[in-house]
Amino acid sequence: MGTSRELGIRQALGAAPAQVVRAVLAEGVRLAGIGIVLGLVLAFFATRLLRSFLFGVGVGDPLTYAAVAVMLGAIALTSAWIPARRATRTRPGGRHEPAGTEQP
Repeated sequence: MGTSRELGIRQALGAAPAQVVRAVLAEGVRLAGIGIVLGLVLAFFATRLLRSFLFGVGVGDPLTYAAVAVMLGAIALTSAWIPARRATRTRPGGRHEPAGTEQP
């Protein structure tokens, strides 16, 4: 999922706007999940190396890791939702303009 052309084709073939949003969000959440998991693993090992720079936070503080993961997940969900919402407003015809902005 990704190009507006592909999304337009899906809509032209009868995909409901909710299906388009769901597909775009699913891909965004999948990619964000992979990034968050890899980032948490790398951060866990990096904190071992940067132990002397951490003040007031334990090396394996689960609350910090959880807070960062939730925050990044929320940001990723929002950043996937905006283009998904915009894609549902694109006319599947041929011109890639949001519906309602036609010029006479």
